Amino acid sequence: MSLVDFLSEIDSLDKSNTYFLYCRSGKRCPQACMYMYDKGFTTYNLMGGMLSWDGEVVKWLCPKKNIGIIFIPLKA
Repeated sequence: MSLVDFLSEIDSLDKSNTYFLYCRSGKRCPQACMYMYDKGFTTYNLMGGMLSWDGEVVKWLCPKKNIGIIFIPLKA
């Protein structure tokens, strides 16, 4: 997601939800998390990004917006 898209989508998100953010290398997401935190969101960052993730990854295509989303299954 581009920075412009990210900034334009923030106001449409529900602040009562918790958001898990990630990027490729973990360099951009901490800034995005802080930006969202300053606006009243609860966020978590995947430290090191997808490059350092060694767990399972499930890919899914959102039918409404034709956007690829990667879900990282969390184990309880």
